[in-house]
Amino acid sequence: MTLILSVSPQLSILTPENMQQYVTLTVTEVPLYNESKTAKPGQIIEVTYDYNQSIHGKKGSIGFEISFSQTGAPSCVIRATKNITIMAQSNNNLPFMFYTEEELSKQEQVAQSANVLEIVTFIIFFLSLIPAKIIGLELIGVLQLAYFALAQQDNINVLLEPFMQMNEINGFNADWLSESRNLPDTVSALGIKALFLNNCNVMLLLILIEVTTAGVLFLLSHLLSTVSEKLSSVSKYFIKEGLLTLMMFNSFNIAFGVGIHFQYADKNDGSYVLSSVAAVLASGLIFVVCGLLMFAEAKQFGEFKDKLKPDLMSQLYFVFSLGYRYALGYYIAVKNEYLLSSLIVVGFSILFLLYNFVNLPFKAAYHNYRANICHCAQLVTLVVANYYDSMTENEPLEKKAYQFSAAEIEIAAIYIAVGFSAICLVYDFYKYIKEKCHSS
Repeated sequence: MTLILSVSPQLSILTPENMQQYVTLTVTEVPLYNESKTAKPGQIIEVTYDYNQSIHGKKGSIGFEISFSQTGAPSCVIRATKNITIMAQSNNNLPFMFYTEEELSKQEQVAQSANVLEIVTFIIFFLSLIPAKIIGLELIGVLQLAYFALAQQDNINVLLEPFMQMNEINGFNADWLSESRNLPDTVSALGIKALFLNNCNVMLLLILIEVTTAGVLFLLSHLLSTVSEKLSSVSKYFIKEGLLTLMMFNSFNIAFGVGIHFQYADKNDGSYVLSSVAAVLASGLIFVVCGLLMFAEAKQFGEFKDKLKPDLMSQLYFVFSLGYRYALGYYIAVKNEYLLSSLIVVGFSILFLLYNFVNLPFKAAYHNYRANICHCAQLVTLVVANYYDSMTENEPLEKKAYQFSAAEIEIAAIYIAVGFSAICLVYDFYKYIKEKCHSS
């Protein structure tokens, strides 16, 4: 651990060289050792310590003393002491625990594989846009939920720490607006902001461009009679299959961002009203898409209708999927500090999984297997979050932090979902190329 200490007032005779020599630090009650001091310009002292046991939550003090004397012209004597109270508490939702080399090596392996996992998932997502975009959309939802579910957990297990860095799995969004509200550590550690437009902006802009394009094309179809039928068909494709694709991808991020915004954002922030309007608009678009799925003509929805069985419950699969994602994202956001919230979202997941098991909505059996494997991976993610959040609530952190089995099960479930999705994608590509060859 590193402490940064600033000495004031500023004195020209206190250079980095003599500060490092004449500053003495004494640590009490916290087991720190191997002190290493570095003095920097501006009378800054950086002190680094090692620790060989868990120190999370331990309180102690550091005695700071600077003693310096100079004879001659000018002559001076400086002697100052200060007792600083410290508490070993992180602000990134990771506990101050001591891990063996073997445990750290395992965490590094998970971190490296998590980066590969994210890249592979994006590759599957973009490739699946050609033969079967549902593969990529449902797989990417697995990693998105693994990311957002961490907001329910205090003191993240070290094996799950790499998933805290997966903000990019929600697409590209920039931190554009200034805000004043501090979020709970469980949320801020994920890089999430209070204002909705700081969590969902570029992707929301992409959705609005898509909707605007559909509207312009639909208007032109009524003005240009020679190509009206083609333009009308294209505009309906944009507003149906195109918009549904974007909303499926962004539904978790929109729902979580809406929940965080209305739960924590400061109403006095200058961008609060704009962000509130954007949050309501984004939520409204999800409900619009659900309405189109239920009441609009099936044509132009493409595989979102064609790959499903013709019965009503099967045809409503993506309506339930959007509702499920929105419910999970919003509830995790607004109830992230509520102890039993992780148990309630497990109930959401079980209900959705039962719907899938009972109806098996896809015509192709392998797509039913793939979808349910992805949904089971999401259920495992939520059960693991519940395990670390509430099941082990009364266990001391010194014990809970070293329970890696649950985290390993979650990681394995995600790997299985990625692997099976990749196999299905290869098979769908084979079918797609075969159909193209036959048609030509």
